[in-house]
Amino acid sequence: MVYAHVPNAPEKVRLNAFERLPNDHADNYAAVESADPRAIKRGTTITAVPHLPNCRVSPERTDVVWLRDWHVAEFEFQLKQKTQAATIEGSVSFYVDPVLIGEVRFTMPVSTGESHASQVVPDGHVTAPAYQAIFVSYSHRDSWIVNRLEKAYQVLGNKYLRDVRDLRSGDEWNPALLGLIDKA
Repeated sequence: MVYAHVPNAPEKVRLNAFERLPNDHADNYAAVESADPRAIKRGTTITAVPHLPNCRVSPERTDVVWLRDWHVAEFEFQLKQKTQAATIEGSVSFYVDPVLIGEVRFTMPVSTGESHASQVVPDGHVTAPAYQAIFVSYSHRDSWIVNRLEKAYQVLGNKYLRDVRDLRSGDEWNPALLGLIDKA
């Protein structure tokens, strides 16, 4: 289970996780929180994609529509090769359309035994300030991806600077483009 939540909901998330986890796994719950202050607009689709090397994962990705204060994405995985024990170093990436908005990395010892409870260990907490203004340089043949990026950055509350929207007729293109790049 992987949760996404607003800053004031971690206790609700923890309680939900403890309700859903088997008793012998409840003590192995691990939390990683991001300090990213961006507010994602309600109604935005967030895609969670697990990366677990040497594992089969189902589903390969899942979408949640951001409607509540917290959401959970669930994944099942199976080792591709049977071994007595292994350590999985994995991650779950979160996207708004093509834009990566977050990633949680973890290490998890696993066993093929029936009753083994695994402790998930987050690989630390790294945050960086998100970009607040973006200037995109692109070939007009690639407008389809630029349109998707624009939509994603707008729901994330970013200022998205684009030549066809921000340059005016009669502008000298080179100085005007350099000005947009400086603003971003």
